[in-house]
Parts: sequence; structure tokens; C-alpha cells
Amino acid sequence: MITLYLQKSYITKAQADIVMKISQTSHHNIDDILLACGFASSKEVAKVKAQRLNTEYIDLNSFTPHKKALKLIPRSKAIEYSILPLIIKDSKLIIAIDERADYKHKIYLERTSKMDVSFVISSKREILNQLMTHDYYTKDDKTLAKINELKLTSKENVNIIDLVDLLIEDAIEDNVSDIHISPEKDMINVFYRIDGVLIHYHTLPKEFQKRIISRIKHMSSLDIAQTNLPQDGQLEYNYLSSDFRLRVSSINTAYGENIVMRILKNDASNLDLNHLGLSQKNNDLMTKLFSQPTGLVLVTGPTGSGKTTTLYSSLKEVDSLGKNIITVEDPIEYQIPFITQTQVNTKIGYTFDTAIRAFMRQDPDVILVGEIRDEETAQLALRASITGHLVLSTLHTNDAVSAISRLADLKIPEYLIGSATMAIVAQRLLRKLCTHCKVKVENQEEEIKKYNIPSYLLTEHKDFTIYKPKGCEKCLDIGYSSREMIVEILVIDKHIEDMIVKSKSSLEILEYASSKGMRTMLHDGYSKVLDGKTSFEEIERMLVSI
Repeated sequence: MITLYLQKSYITKAQADIVMKISQTSHHNIDDILLACGFASSKEVAKVKAQRLNTEYIDLNSFTPHKKALKLIPRSKAIEYSILPLIIKDSKLIIAIDERADYKHKIYLERTSKMDVSFVISSKREILNQLMTHDYYTKDDKTLAKINELKLTSKENVNIIDLVDLLIEDAIEDNVSDIHISPEKDMINVFYRIDGVLIHYHTLPKEFQKRIISRIKHMSSLDIAQTNLPQDGQLEYNYLSSDFRLRVSSINTAYGENIVMRILKNDASNLDLNHLGLSQKNNDLMTKLFSQPTGLVLVTGPTGSGKTTTLYSSLKEVDSLGKNIITVEDPIEYQIPFITQTQVNTKIGYTFDTAIRAFMRQDPDVILVGEIRDEETAQLALRASITGHLVLSTLHTNDAVSAISRLADLKIPEYLIGSATMAIVAQRLLRKLCTHCKVKVENQEEEIKKYNIPSYLLTEHKDFTIYKPKGCEKCLDIGYSSREMIVEILVIDKHIEDMIVKSKSSLEILEYASSKGMRTMLHDGYSKVLDGKTSFEEIERMLVSI
């Protein structure tokens, strides 16, 4: 069974040996073990399963389902079964099923559609992505209807458990990163953060406040009786056949406790540099950097700019079987097989700096430090990188060059910064224009002049078209849907190392790096505008201070 994976070079011989050993003592099949270990992606498993069953595999990223087919199966069932109706062909309804290739729902699907059903195979990730983000179905109003129904129910009879579940599930369906439960004098406002922007979704009666807060605190193991001090907790939630972890924060305000829930998906199998929206040049450079045996790579940017995702994705470029990878995080956001992960616990004195000291006695090859916050952590991280280790970490700075002065502010000697640092990656997450409603900018040349687009970018994008947002039902009238990264990658060569040692200014270092081909975040963003992916307005919103 595992031979096909080896033939297609999806896994290595070492990975195959481990899977076979696990399978001898496990009731799980080879496909499930490969997914659980992170050795194969769901797409790769789907391709192998299709070949094994002599069934067609279909890449949903290059296929648009037909509306007539979609109308035959309810969206709720499509999500529940991880299926996607595709097309009616030769009097048969063709349906994509996930890599489990489970045919047990065929009778229901044929009865519901009143047609013979034939299956093709795709990956669960692609199917759910199509259902949730592309919104071929009109989004169900059941959640909103149920919430409105509960709002009209008497305070005594309302089911708060159902209401909290509905809010969480509604957020998951809309790809929300954070849920805000914000009390006011006479009401409760519920905000969702979507693609980095906070949007008001629901208003609930004030009478529900204490019970909603108590329910969330109970789910996340917080002290319900403690209402004055800030509290942090987390809860596990299963929905759409996927496991989610919600980090919960509570603070007391003038109108009662304010709750924020960060939604994290417990699935690192699809974290990959190829999924971040990088240009081919930047992707190749990042892959090369994270494959080096020694040196410090810093990822910088504000909170919410995707730094952690980049670090986790970078670990996929490291041979986790042939190297000892150990992390200290605050908190652990994704659990990755064959990597030793630890979490900061200040109550017992386990901090970033104490962790690095302990790691040096653990024979590490790669050390991931969630964040450099102080002088001691910075000193230890840089010294680890010059003693034969690859060290990955993050800093809060606006751009790549500023990370050098930030390390200097932490009293790190210039010679150590220059010799230990291999590269600095600064990044932001830009919203992508909704493909259903984006509109062409009338005067293209005027926009080019207004933003002073460099000639080399115009040469790269000869047949460009500039778009702007409009807003439609599919993007909730926002004009944008989903995000991808823009980056600037400062590689510390010998000349820049000398400039750091000589305390040259950030501007001088930036000018030299640019002359050697470094593309700034601003220019990377302009490139995405010329590709038709985002707008100049979005660039201004994200990079106004750069």
C-alpha cells in the first residue's frame, strides 16, 4: 500500500519505515498514519487513493462546480459529509468525496438528488475550502435565524449552551480569526475579525450577558466566580469534522467582562511555504534559508501579521527525522509530529531564556524560539546560532532593517548581530480582492503615476490590470476575501555584516540591500496590485507607516 507513495516521491524511505512500524501496533490504516505524522498532505493521499481505487482524482482549485449540481444536495449535508457536487454528466451526478473514499452516503445522495451518483476523489481540505470560502452555495441563514429566535425567547427559557455553540460555529464557517463578546450599557455586541478587520455581526440582549460569559468561562476552565482580574484559558471544539482550539481571554470592563476568543485549527499538516502566497523568487529564497544548518533567521512584523504561521511552515523545510528540532512557544499553536515542543510557563519560571539554556543540553539541531522579548533571550538565541544550530524566532519591528537596531537596543553587540544573523524576513498579511466583484480601475496610467510604481515592476507585469474593491453578497459587502503574505527578505551578506559592525544607519543598509536586489514589502505589495490580487487602498492601509 505504501509503495505508491514512494513511487511518487511523496515520502522518503525513512518516513515509510516509520509508518510501517507504527502500522504494526496501530489499528489505523497507512493513509491515516501518513496524515497524522504529517508525512503526506491530504492532496497526496487523495491522489494515491484515487489511483488505488481506479477512480479519477480532481484538483478543485482548477474546477468550478456547476450550479445545477450544487442545487441537488443541501449545503449542510455537503459540509457534514465532506462532499462537493460538481457536474451532471451522462445523466449522473458527479460528486467529489474526500481522501477517505467513504461511499456509505451514496444511497442518501441518490435519494436526495433523484439521480444516479458517481464519485471522484479530492482532498478534504480542498472540498471544505471550496464550501466555506468560495461560497458556491448561498450561505445558510440558519445560524442567524436561530440566534434571532433565541433573542426573542424569554430570558428564563433561552438555551445559552446552544447560543454560544452557534456563535462559535458561525465564526468557524466565516473563517473568523477572533470572536469578541463586548458588553455595553444596554446590550452585548459580538464582533468577528475577518481577514484582519473587526466587523460587527450580532447584538444580543443585556439579560444574556452573565450566562454567556459563564458558559464560555466554564468551557475554557476559567474561574467563573473571579470577575475582576484578567484570566486566560482555552477550549477544544469539533466542527465540520475538524478540531479547533480556542484561546480565551477575559478582562473586566465598566459594563462587565469582555471576552475575546482566538480560533486556531489543530491541523499543521497543510502548513507549507507554498501556501503563503509568496512570489516564486521569495519562496525559493525562504526555502534555501530554512534549509541551512546554522544561523539565526528572524521573522518580524506586528501582532497578527502571520509570523507564527511562517515559522511553522518553515519547519516543513527541515528534515524532522534526521534532525532534533525543539521549540519553546507561548503558547503552542500547532502540534507537529516528530518535533519536541514546549510551552512557556512563567508561574514555574519556565521562560524563553531558561528554555534555550535547557535546549543546549538536549543535542538540538534546530531551535525555534517563539519570540525574542528581552536582552537575555536575544543573547542566548544569537550565541546558539553561532555554535552550530539553526535558530528561528520573531521580533516586533515594522521592517527588516529595523530588526538590527532593535537587537542593538537590547544591548546585543554589533559584531554578534552581524556574525550570527543569517536573514531577517519582514512580513504583512494583505487582503485579497473578492474575485466575484472586484472592478477595474478606470484610469490605469493615472494610478501608476500616483503611486510612483518602479519601472522594473512595470516591465515584469507588462499586461497588468489594476482593480479596486466593490463588495457583494459573497464577500459580505467587504470587497475582499482571504489574505496572503507580502515580504521583504534581508539576507546578511559579508558587506552588510561589516555595515552592522560599523554602526551604519538603517537607511544605508536598506539602500545597499535594495541595490543588490532586495524587494521591499511596499514593492512586493505593488507587484500583487499589478497581478490583480489586491488594491492600492489595501497597500496604503497596511503599510502607511513604512
